Amino acid sequence: MKKTFIIIAFLLSGCAILDGSKALKKEMGSYLNHSSKSLIMGYGQPYSKTSDGDGGQIWLYPVNIYEPPQTWYTSGGSVTTPSKNTWLYKMYFVNGAGTVYHYLYKRQDIPPQRFEVTTYQNIRVTTY
Repeated sequence: MKKTFIIIAFLLSGCAILDGSKALKKEMGSYLNHSSKSLIMGYGQPYSKTSDGDGGQIWLYPVNIYEPPQTWYTSGGSVTTPSKNTWLYKMYFVNGAGTVYHYLYKRQDIPPQRFEVTTYQNIRVTTY
């Protein structure tokens, strides 16, 4: 019975993670083929802009994610994980005409002051 409960809890937590990713893709994808003005209306001014190497720009929107400590109880006691700050980087690719043509997101432990979009410019990505 305990094994069944643990497996079900594990599967449900995996579904929640996948749903979060789907929601993020849906949100970010909603800006594709729209004016960069719609990004500004939705998110405000980007944290930074850098060249996409083809006459356009990559707009960066960092989002801080705080994960509180979690305690797991077992028959042998308990284990507590420390709190953690991570960053979700939303990157929108805007062509020279001001239209969003691609997006990319990465989750990193690096704060925005040290994050370089150029690190991700040469990654081959699938357009959504």
